[in-house]
Amino acid sequence: MEGVKEMQIQNNWLRLLVYFLFWIFCSVLLYMPVLIFSPNLPSGLGTDLSLLRSNLVYLGATQIAAVLSVFFSTYLMVSKIENRRFTDIKLTLDITNLLKGFLLSTLIILTFCLIMQIIGAAYFSYSAISPKIIFSFFLFSIVAIGEEIMVRGYILNNLREKLSDYHAIFISSLIFGCMHLFNDSFTLIGFFNITLSGFLLGTLFIKSNTLSAPIGLHWAWNFIQGPIAGFNVSGHKEAGILTVEKLAPDFITGGDFGAEGSILLTPIICIAIYVVWKYYRPSTISLSNQKL
Repeated sequence: MEGVKEMQIQNNWLRLLVYFLFWIFCSVLLYMPVLIFSPNLPSGLGTDLSLLRSNLVYLGATQIAAVLSVFFSTYLMVSKIENRRFTDIKLTLDITNLLKGFLLSTLIILTFCLIMQIIGAAYFSYSAISPKIIFSFFLFSIVAIGEEIMVRGYILNNLREKLSDYHAIFISSLIFGCMHLFNDSFTLIGFFNITLSGFLLGTLFIKSNTLSAPIGLHWAWNFIQGPIAGFNVSGHKEAGILTVEKLAPDFITGGDFGAEGSILLTPIICIAIYVVWKYYRPSTISLSNQKL
């Protein structure tokens, strides 16, 4: 047993495999009560996920289950198998870097929308402000926390032990892109842009040395794209404050996959990666750096 434990600590690829097994186990364990006690299931809707997704209680419960499964599997792997401190994954509450990531992502998505409007690829009009926007604001924060703990907090940190930062970011970004392969309306452009956004998130993580910055960027990326601008978010339908009328082919507008499915987003992400790598400076305000 000691030999196996030591091998799990030393072999990074084996550690990733064990981590994913922990994550699957925790996910099944936490999702089961949500599915069993979902308010929609007793009404005869069965496994119609399109109807379940419209239920806010179900959506909130599944995302909480998702982030808890990531948190528990990461804790088990880092603290119990690798005998390291959980704080090594850089999960800190850094308000300044969180806001920097949030604002950077807002700028990226709004720039994309502005370009779409200018070239006539899309027309944006005011729809309505729904109370659901508050729910979406917090829901996408949970999504961002869960995915960033997994991909940047554990996977990227694990790969950096054996690989250069560039190669570690590249591989973790590919994994991040593959996590979206089975999303609705999946496209190759969408996969490429999500992988590229993973490179941006990884770069931001390394430059800021905290998960707060990529969590902020990831949070705003989904929230501004969907509940504000009215695009689908990685294939998931969202009603926004704005309604977007698409006036160009899908590879330009993103189609039903959302803004990430647009070729116009690709150069914007590339510029953002360059700017972050070249000019990003982490927060030095010690009061904002509180380890969770």
